[in-house]
Amino acid sequence: MTVAVAVSSVVHLAARRAVQAARAREEAASLLELAQNVLGGADSPKAVLDHLTGTHGGQAELQERAGGRWVRAASSQVHGSLPAAARIDIRADLTLLVTGQSTRPPPRCCRLRGPGGGRA
Repeated sequence: MTVAVAVSSVVHLAARRAVQAARAREEAASLLELAQNVLGGADSPKAVLDHLTGTHGGQAELQERAGGRWVRAASSQVHGSLPAAARIDIRADLTLLVTGQSTRPPPRCCRLRGPGGGRA
C-alpha cells in the first residue's frame, strides 16, 4: 500500500511538471517571437498589442489621457469602441483595455501592474 501511494505521488508530480514545462516552452516561444519583432523594428505599441492579441486572443486598446479625456493611442483587433473591457491602469495617464483574452495569463514580460509600477 505504501509503495502504491509513493508511486502515485511520483506520477502525479511528474505529470504536473510536464504541464509546467509545456507552459514554459510556450511562454519562451512567445517571448522569443516578441523579442525578434521588437529587435526587427516592430516596437510600436500597436505591434506589441498585435503580438499579444495574436498569441493570447482577444482585443486590446491602449489609451492615453490628453486634454482631460482618454484617447486611443494604439489598438489591436478593435473596431469601434471596446465594450465590457477589463481595464489595467499602467500610469495615471495611460491605461490598457482588454477583452476576450484567453484565460491563461500573459507571459511575465507582458503582465501589467497597477499605477506607478511595473513593466509592460
